Amino acid sequence: MGEMCQKVKFLDVGHGDSSVIYLKNGQSGNENVIIVDIVDSDKLLIELKSHEINVIDLIIISHSDIDHCRGVNDFLEKFMVTGNVKSICFNLDKRQLTQVMRLFFKKFLEIHRKKKVELLTGDIDTSIQKKN
Repeated sequence: MGEMCQKVKFLDVGHGDSSVIYLKNGQSGNENVIIVDIVDSDKLLIELKSHEINVIDLIIISHSDIDHCRGVNDFLEKFMVTGNVKSICFNLDKRQLTQVMRLFFKKFLEIHRKKKVELLTGDIDTSIQKKN
């Protein structure tokens, strides 16, 4: 069998949240980790440290609102000193890039070049468009 979801942890970080999905890989017995949105990097780092996680298979940034990605750059700076991130999936979901989008996209490109992290761009447009 393939991967089975072992546990999903929703981290309450006030105005927004981060989710950590722990998958048990049936073939190898290893645990795979997926993170959805990063709001508070310190709370996320505490969660991962408590489970002795040093490899993240996938980080997903669902969209660029600050309450979904405020902590992503800080998290990457701290985690990647000793840890490894394999892939990051993100949406540039506004027609005009916001400053927040520019900052995290710049960081993603930087770690992609240095550490060979795979970057995956989503195609979900979550911006609200007015109809004429």
